[in-house]
Amino acid sequence: MLAASAGHVSVISLLLSHSATDRNCLDVHGESALYKSIINKRGGAFKALVGDDECRNGARGFDNGAGNMADACCLSACKEIWEWIGDNEERICWEAPEDASYSFEVGMRIIDEGKMSVDRADSYEIYKSMKRWNEDVEEVVEVEEEEKKKDQ
Repeated sequence: MLAASAGHVSVISLLLSHSATDRNCLDVHGESALYKSIINKRGGAFKALVGDDECRNGARGFDNGAGNMADACCLSACKEIWEWIGDNEERICWEAPEDASYSFEVGMRIIDEGKMSVDRADSYEIYKSMKRWNEDVEEVVEVEEEEKKKDQ
């Protein structure tokens, strides 16, 4: 978990090479290493973990009360994570968030408040690239574009 949080890919790879490694253990907050790699925006760590069948499949039913892996991905503005998911969507089989547009809006608010140094337009492209959630996201984008037009 520490390696995932800090993005130490070589340590993660070493640990995953040992069969005794518990790939889906949870910390006191109910978070797994894969979840930590997402919320800490550690793209390399995410790819190392999600590339492991046991880690990826163990994430399917993950829910720490604050959301599942897909929710975390909606809130994460890590382009590297989103690009991997876009290229490998069929391998994931995680449940989409119940309300992807809500998760998207929260992510946009975090960016607007300056808590993430990501360009808002870039984030729209990341979210829109996800086929499964594209419909929900486009609704949010259309509503915001209509509101901008009204203001002008």
